[in-house]
Amino acid sequence: MLKQTLIPFIILLILGFSGCRKSVEPEPETCYLETYATDLSQAKTWFVGEWKLTQQCVMLAGAKLPDVKLIIDKNNQITVIENEKQIDKVDYELIKGQYDMLLKTNAEPRSDNWYVRNPSVRISSSEIFLDVGMAYDGPGYKFKRVR
Repeated sequence: MLKQTLIPFIILLILGFSGCRKSVEPEPETCYLETYATDLSQAKTWFVGEWKLTQQCVMLAGAKLPDVKLIIDKNNQITVIENEKQIDKVDYELIKGQYDMLLKTNAEPRSDNWYVRNPSVRISSSEIFLDVGMAYDGPGYKFKRVR
C-alpha cells in the first residue's frame, strides 16, 4: 500500500521539478499615457500632425487592430484614413474638460469612425489616447506620431 502511494508521489515530484523554469512575462503596454499635456495651448500644438493607431483597448479578446491614421491639421479638421483610403473628414475643437481634454467633432455615428466621435483626449508630444467610454466598457485608442 505504501508503494502504491509513494511511487505516484515521487513521479509527481520529479515532473514538478523538471517542469519548473523561471520566466518573466513582459509588462503589458498600458493604454493610458503616463505623462501628457494639461495645458490646452500645449495640447493644441502637439495635437496637429499625423498619427497611426498602435493599440486599441477593448473588452473583446483578440480584437483585430485596424490600419488607421489620423491626419490632424491646423484648420481644425481631422482626416481619418483606413487601409490607405480616406473614410471620413470631420471638423474638430479641442477643449479643456473637467479631467482631460475633450475632442468635440461633427462626426456622424458610423461603424468605422469611433476614433473621432467626441472622445476624451490625452496628448503628449509623441502619443495621443482617445477614450470613447472605457469606464462604460467602450473602446480606447492609442496613436503614435508619424509626423
